[in-house]
Amino acid sequence: MMAENKNFQESAASYGSMGILLKLLAEVQPMPDDSEWAEEESEVTARLREGVLTALATMTLGLEKIREVLTNSPLFIPYVMAAMSDAHVGVRLAACQCVRSLSRSVQVLRTSIVDSGLGLKLFEMMRKEQDKRVQSVALMGISNLVLDFSPLREKLVEMGALSKIIALLDDPDELLQINAIWAIKNAIYKASFEEKRNIFNQLKWETFRSLLCTTNPQIREQAIGCCRNMTTGPQETALLLSSLGEQQVIEALQDALEGEYDPSAKQAAGTLKNIANTTPNDSILLSSRISLIEVLRDRLRHSDHQVREYVIDIIENLTSHPGRCKDLKNLGLESALREMIGLRNSGMGSSDSAAVEAKAKRSLTCLLAV
Repeated sequence: MMAENKNFQESAASYGSMGILLKLLAEVQPMPDDSEWAEEESEVTARLREGVLTALATMTLGLEKIREVLTNSPLFIPYVMAAMSDAHVGVRLAACQCVRSLSRSVQVLRTSIVDSGLGLKLFEMMRKEQDKRVQSVALMGISNLVLDFSPLREKLVEMGALSKIIALLDDPDELLQINAIWAIKNAIYKASFEEKRNIFNQLKWETFRSLLCTTNPQIREQAIGCCRNMTTGPQETALLLSSLGEQQVIEALQDALEGEYDPSAKQAAGTLKNIANTTPNDSILLSSRISLIEVLRDRLRHSDHQVREYVIDIIENLTSHPGRCKDLKNLGLESALREMIGLRNSGMGSSDSAAVEAKAKRSLTCLLAV
C-alpha cells in the first residue's frame, strides 16, 4: 500500500511506525557474530525480520527526510549489513531493498552508504548472489551508485562494475536485463565524452543496436534513455549517429514516439529534442524526414504533457529556419499548432504551461511568415 504513495509513507512515519519497526528489528535481527542465535532461530523469526526490513525499505522509498531519520538510528545500518549476509533469501532481498531505497538520497549516499561499506557490499551481492531476485534488487541499487553524483562511481568502475553489468544483459532473466540497461543509462548520465565512449566500447555498438530494436518495451525504453543521455553535445551525438547509422537511430526513435508505450515515447521525444538542438546539420536531418514530421505533428495531441513539451521544442527548432517552414506548413503543422494554442486558451483541459504555449505561438508565427 505504501510503495506507490508518498502520503502513506509520510503518514506511517508520522504515527510512529518507524520507531516501532526499529524496535522490532532489534529483537529479531542477529548481528554477524551471533552464531548461537542463528543456529536456534525459527523460520517465523526470519520471516518477521524480512517483513520488518521490507516495511522500512518501503517507507524510505520516496521521502528524503524519512531516509535521514532512519540512518540516524545508530544500529540500523549495522542491522542491514548483517541482513545482507542472512541465510534466508527473503531477508537478503529485503536488506537489498533497504540499501536501494537509501541510495536514492544524495546525502545518505555520500555518508552512510560509503562510510559503512554498504555500497561495496551491494556490489559484491550483485556479482555473487545466486538468487536472481536478490541479484536484481542489488543491481537496482547499483544503478543509483553509478550516477554522476555518487562518490562510489569511480571506485565501482575501477572494480569492474560496468563489465559485470554489461554481462548481465546476456542473462536469461528479463528483469536482470532491464535493470542492467537501466544501470548503463545511469552511468552514461552526465558522463564525459570519453566516459561515454568507453562505456559503449565495452557494451559494443552491435549489442546496443539489438537492445534499441528489441520487442521488449521496457528494455527498449531504457535503451532509448541511453540515447537521450548520450546526445548531450555535438561529439556525443555524432558518435551515436555514426556508430549506429543516422537512418536506424531516427527510425527507432520515430517508432517509439509513434507507439503506444508512453514511457518509450517520452524518452524518444527527449532524444529527438537533444538531436535537434545539437547542431544545425542534425536539425536538418530531422526536418528532411516527412514521416517523422507527421508523427511530431500528431504527437502535439499526445496525452502526456511532457511528450507534448519535448515535441514543441523540436518543432520550434525546426521552424526557426525559414527555408524549412514552407514544407513544414504543407505537412499540417499550422493547423496542429493552432489547435494546441486554442485548447489552452479555451480551458478545455490542456495542462500545457505558458512556456509551451509561447513556443507554439512562436512556431506558428514562423510558419505564417512564409
